[in-house]
Amino acid sequence: MTHLPPPPRDLPPGVHTALRARVLDGTSDEADVPQRRRWLLPLAAAAAVLVVMFGAIGLFRSDPSTPDPVATARPVTAPTSFDPRFTRATPGWLPDGVTVETHAVSPTIERLRTAGGEVLIELIPRDGRTDLDAALAGAYRPGPSINGKRSVWLPPHGAGDTAGWLGWEWAPGAGAVILIQGVPDGERVAARIAASLRPGEPKPLALPFTLTRPADLPLAFHSVAARKSGGYAAALEFEPGTGSVVHVGLEWLPERYAAKTYPPNGTIGGRDANTRVEGEDVVVWQRFGSDVAEVRCRKGKGAAIDVVRAECQAVAASLRPAGENDDPSTWSTEPLG
Repeated sequence: MTHLPPPPRDLPPGVHTALRARVLDGTSDEADVPQRRRWLLPLAAAAAVLVVMFGAIGLFRSDPSTPDPVATARPVTAPTSFDPRFTRATPGWLPDGVTVETHAVSPTIERLRTAGGEVLIELIPRDGRTDLDAALAGAYRPGPSINGKRSVWLPPHGAGDTAGWLGWEWAPGAGAVILIQGVPDGERVAARIAASLRPGEPKPLALPFTLTRPADLPLAFHSVAARKSGGYAAALEFEPGTGSVVHVGLEWLPERYAAKTYPPNGTIGGRDANTRVEGEDVVVWQRFGSDVAEVRCRKGKGAAIDVVRAECQAVAASLRPAGENDDPSTWSTEPLG
């Protein structure tokens, strides 16, 4: 296992921590992930895989005639955990032809990945740590200034390697990492993307649907993923509260991407629906025009299946489409009632 050298005395500790945990040590906090993460809906699990599995590398060259963004540094304080109702890692600039594929937020990490795997952006909250096992050899060197903050750069480290890593603190004690892969002049491109981020100005989560939040269940995870043939898929997970007997997850996506469709066996909220029991889960499947939604509820210890079914059907009954699935500008920025 390769370790980063001791950080320079004037290097903020959040940068060293983020790069060491994220890039070199190959450590993982999987053991600390609550059980709720282990029954995420298939889309949520797939989103996590997409974030860490880099597919075909798309080569592009940024336009040197385009001036780099000019930013005014503002004092920023990072939270000790992220609120998944908001996003922070949306870049203000990406090279021509590079588009966002997956954006996911949990209390401990926010990740954004581009469609060709060229760029991965990862933010962690104050005093947090990253969790991708990606051991790389080599040592960092001082990187470019990111809106007045010092950074470190870990360049590609061997024959055939095209991945470089940029690390900096987006706020005191809060690390950020950008992986740039298969990109000419990767350090400059990564620095420009980093400078365009505004993590201190969180934006409300936007979704192509609205629902009534399950009682006593705060949002614990969200993922939005662009599909190659158009449209978006979204996944939510609600964390059990004190005394809660139900875990709730939700998946919304265009019907053409659904792995399976189900004939109605009843109505919920005046709409045809299919309600079924799968092991300890109650699942409600509904069609909304060209989209489908699946609400999956797992019973807690000692819960009666009828209680879980009632909660799951109540969540499903509250679902309403919001805007056009293929046009995020029409989505609701207040999706959780």
